[in-house]
Formats: sequence, structure tokens, C-alpha cells
Amino acid sequence: MDERNRQQMILQMIRKEKIVAIVRGIPSGLILDTGRALADGGICMMEVTFDHSGPEGIRETLHSIALLKEHLSERMHIGAGTVLTAEEAEEAYRSGAEYIISPNVDRSVIEKTKELGLISMPGAFTPSEIVDAYNYGGDIIKLFPAGLLGVPHSDGSSGRRDPGKYMPVYCRRCCLLWDREQSCKPITDSQP
Repeated sequence: MDERNRQQMILQMIRKEKIVAIVRGIPSGLILDTGRALADGGICMMEVTFDHSGPEGIRETLHSIALLKEHLSERMHIGAGTVLTAEEAEEAYRSGAEYIISPNVDRSVIEKTKELGLISMPGAFTPSEIVDAYNYGGDIIKLFPAGLLGVPHSDGSSGRRDPGKYMPVYCRRCCLLWDREQSCKPITDSQP
């Protein structure tokens, strides 16, 4: 499968499954067990967030991505999260990440991600940020933190430019993912 078709397949899977497990602070020695448990539970998308506590944290993140890619690529699609620079996007790509998730709209990160042939999921909050992320090439715009203003903000902020391109992310124990065609779907019934 060529890269373009692979990207489209992963995008379709994100939209269909509506769950990207966000894994933060799991040491690389436990990351495979974590990935296997998620895959056994039916989760096929996993984001390993960058640990920005220092150089060792960055190395640990990249090592975790590489381990997951090597051992679980048949069962999961692995992405890098909390990507703050174009250099981190490139390092994540070299380690095997298939998509890049950022907490903000950084044009250089989005452009580097697209240059590398990866899926870009920048985080945006204001209508201006959402439009910028869209215009810079974001594949899915992560409306974050959507829980602060709720679904009505999410529904109105996109300007209805591209119905399948926005995904609100609600933090803590409850997570809602958004697809305009299917409206909001709760992942759990626990409250934030």
C-alpha cells in the first residue's frame, strides 16, 4: 500500500473508531504490555505523548514509539503526541509514528508533518486557531480543551468548513469525540 492510501486508511480508521488512547508517562519497559492490553481491548490507535521533562524523557518517548512500531504495528497505529516542534515531528517519524498530535497550532509542525507524509492533528481552541490549523493543512483539527466550553462551542467554531475534519477532545475520565455525521458520542459514562 502506498503512503497516500495508507494515510487515508488511517484517517478513516480514526473517524470510524473515534478513540485514540493517549498514553503519558508509561516507561518504555512497560509500553508493550500497555499497547497489548489496549489492542486486546479493541483499541487500535495509540498516542505516545512526548515527555518534555528533559533529554532523557524525549529519548524515552522515541524509544517507546519505536518499540510499539516494531512489535505491535500489525495491531495498532502509533502516533506521537504533545509534539511542539518540527524537529520532534521528524524524530517521531524516524521512530515510526504514523500521525502527529499537537496541543497547539504551529505552522512549522503541521508543514513538517505533511512534508513527512504523516497525518497532522493540531490542537485548536478559538475560531481563529481552528481556521489557521485547517489552512496550514491539518488533517483532523483537535478541538482542545473542548470540555471548557462544551459541544455548542465545538459545533459553532468550525464554521462548517469540512464536516469530518474536527474532533473535540474532552480531558480526564470522560472523552467525547466528534464527527459531524454522527454527532457526539460518549466513550464512557463517567463524568470529568
